[in-house]
Amino acid sequence: MPVIYDGLEFERLGHASVRIETDDRTVVYVDPWGEILEGDPADGDVVVVTYDDMDHYDAAAIEAVAGTDVTVAAYEAIDTDDLEADGIRVELF
Repeated sequence: MPVIYDGLEFERLGHASVRIETDDRTVVYVDPWGEILEGDPADGDVVVVTYDDMDHYDAAAIEAVAGTDVTVAAYEAIDTDDLEADGIRVELF
């Protein structure tokens, strides 16, 4: 069940995965994980990855939620070469 607060809609997808949508339709995923995703939403504008364990960094799940011009913001210790090889822009923090 989504929670709406001040123009933001938060939906817990399961485990550490969260989908956030702004009132201007920007979609942010945090730690998408394939085990809990339903289908290939392909609507993410930004994907934030907080940790390098498989249940936080799941390249296939990131690609499934990635929209056309997605930016992935990933923790700097994560090896994101597989995403970059597929043409996904990655910014490390």
